[in-house]
Amino acid sequence: MSGYVSLLDYRRRVHELYARIRRAGTASPVAFADFVATRDALFGRHPQSPLPEGRRAAFAGLAYHPYDPGLRFVVPLDVEVPRTRHEMRLADDGVVALERFARVEVPFPTGTARLSLFWIGGYGGGIFLPFRDATNGATSYGGGRYLLDTIKGADLGYEGADLGYEGADLGFEGADLGYEGADLGYEGADLGFEGAALRYDGAGAGTSAGGIVLDFNYAYHPSCAYDARWDCPLAPPENRLDVAVNAGERLCPSVR
Repeated sequence: MSGYVSLLDYRRRVHELYARIRRAGTASPVAFADFVATRDALFGRHPQSPLPEGRRAAFAGLAYHPYDPGLRFVVPLDVEVPRTRHEMRLADDGVVALERFARVEVPFPTGTARLSLFWIGGYGGGIFLPFRDATNGATSYGGGRYLLDTIKGADLGYEGADLGYEGADLGFEGADLGYEGADLGYEGADLGFEGAALRYDGAGAGTSAGGIVLDFNYAYHPSCAYDARWDCPLAPPENRLDVAVNAGERLCPSVR
């Protein structure tokens, strides 16, 4: 099977996962359980798993901190920031440009910290939020973690504020954009998550005003944490936090 076809399948599954999470709300126990279960299935059985092929059979699941509602935030974007640009040279992609387009103030329980949001340059682009914190090298990967990477589907949503888009009809009705009837070479049964209408109305911690959702319980390691064949963009110095973010994915002996 073409590697591009299996990569398309992997990307689609990740995008669908985050769409379910946004519908349910990140504070939903159902959404977090879906996040954990779907990533475990992709890592353990999908041909595009970040794990080396020889380590997949013994894979027993990734490790996470228990969900902490105190590390979910909805914060406004400060877009009145200097547009700085970071360039990173990656083995397969060449130079990747990260342009800071916004900052956020995150009211962690141990103190408020500032993080920059970047726009990844190139065709299409996307929002990217990598960070490092005081857990790196101890309970999390030394190179840091990602929270948002919308090119790959990692998008936790935006809540509560009017973005100026009022439900206009896009004129797209009923067409199926899925990929049907072909054998993608993926033998792992259905990774889908059944249980529509999962919206969770329990209040999450953090600010109540409108803004971007930053739920650090969904922080995850980049692919280079699992295999040296991957080359990943990591957090620039301005996104290195002094605080320990004890949420999201943590190091797991079975995948090191």
